[in-house]
Amino acid sequence: IAYGAPRAFVEQLLPHMLEIARRNAHQEWSGGDVLLDTVWGMHFFGAHTQLKDAFYAAMENALRALAQREPDFAETVFERLRSDPHETAWFLLARGYEANPERFADDAADWLTETPGALHLGYSDASHWISRELIAAVTRHCSQTQLDRLIAALIHYAPPFERTHQGLRQRGYGELCLLNAVDADRRSPA
Repeated sequence: IAYGAPRAFVEQLLPHMLEIARRNAHQEWSGGDVLLDTVWGMHFFGAHTQLKDAFYAAMENALRALAQREPDFAETVFERLRSDPHETAWFLLARGYEANPERFADDAADWLTETPGALHLGYSDASHWISRELIAAVTRHCSQTQLDRLIAALIHYAPPFERTHQGLRQRGYGELCLLNAVDADRRSPA
C-alpha cells in the first residue's frame, strides 16, 4: 500500500506516526537538538521483526516513492518533517530527500548545515550512516554555495558523545565518516 498509494498512505498515517513519537519522546535519551522516542528511537539495519518496524519501513518507502513521483507534494510533507523535533521525523526526512537528490539537493544540504543533529542519523552499529548516504546523494547535485556551507559544517564536526571525556578516543570518527561521503569530484582542498 505504501508504495502503490504513497500519497494516501502518508496523508492518513504520518500524523499518527508523529503523534506516537511525540507521546513517547524521552528528553533524557536525547542529545543535542533532536528528541528520541521509545518506539523508534533505536534503528537496526534491516530489522523488521515487529509491526512497529514494518510500519516505519513502509512510511520510509511511501516517502521515497512520493519524492520521486510527486515531488511538489513531497516538499510540503518534508517541510513538516523538517520542523518536527523528533529523530523519527528526521530519519524519514533524510530518506525522502535521498530518494530524489536532483530535486531536493539544496534543501537537504541546507537542512544538514543548519541542523547539527541531522548529521548524526544512522543505525545502532553505524550512527552516521543515514546522514552519510544523504550527503553522498546530494553533494553530486547541490549548488556550489550549498556545498561549501555543508563542507564547512562537516569540518571539525563532532557529535555530542565525541565531545565527552568517554568519547574522546572516537573524536573525529563522525567527521571522517561524513566528509568521505562528499562527492570526490566536488571535494574542496580543505
